[in-house]
Amino acid sequence: MRTKFKKYQRTIQQHFESQGISNIDNFNFRILLEDNTELKPQGGIGVTDSKDFDEINIECNGLDLTLFEN
Repeated sequence: MRTKFKKYQRTIQQHFESQGISNIDNFNFRILLEDNTELKPQGGIGVTDSKDFDEINIECNGLDLTLFEN
């Protein structure tokens, strides 16, 4: 993931500076779990990355938690 992220990191950091978060209006973010299950949050996905910190935050809202009941 880190390699693909580097391609977009500068733009995501610019979004952080101008609007606080980079979201699905900026990119077609997807969250894939290790078993290739795709999470489809109804509230969206956002990525925060400040060039001042070595930390990437990914958040999503509106997950259907029944996906994890099995």
